[in-house]
Amino acid sequence: LPYGWTAFFENAIDPAHAVVSHHTLVGSRYDDPAGFQCVVERPMTGAGGFRCALDPAVPPFNTIGKYDAETSYDFQPPALLKIDWRHEGGRFLTSHYCVPTRPGWCRHYVATVAQRNPEAGNAIRLHRWFKLNLFTLTSPGWLTHVLGPTFLHQDMVLLHQQEKIIAQGRGQDIA
Repeated sequence: LPYGWTAFFENAIDPAHAVVSHHTLVGSRYDDPAGFQCVVERPMTGAGGFRCALDPAVPPFNTIGKYDAETSYDFQPPALLKIDWRHEGGRFLTSHYCVPTRPGWCRHYVATVAQRNPEAGNAIRLHRWFKLNLFTLTSPGWLTHVLGPTFLHQDMVLLHQQEKIIAQGRGQDIA
């Protein structure tokens, strides 16, 4: 990706960016932004990273007013971010690995593991986050590989341009 490790993780760790940057794919930048708190579950250290829970788990993880799922972020330096979504009907664990390849560039690897609780019936199939992940879970691997970058490319123009401005020492231009 033509943006660096720092830009990738700052973006990926910010749950509020999803419905704004990925407007129409994961939500609406006009209807979905909502306040939340990051509740620290594992304090940040240089070697251990951090873990925090979103309270409440805002869109795209839930629908505003219907907060029936929990989400936590677990960053493990230097290159792993796990987003753990839990619902009575199942769970999604998405792992993002981001490896710097040269200044201003990184290679992104992602894997999602889904668990369904058969005792909970089909309630999870109606949940917003399940529907958003359905494409990844049901598509052949080659199709996900070809179309998946569309999601990341929505951030790319903004992040790449901001990174270039900062690298040129003109950070105040975007402040």
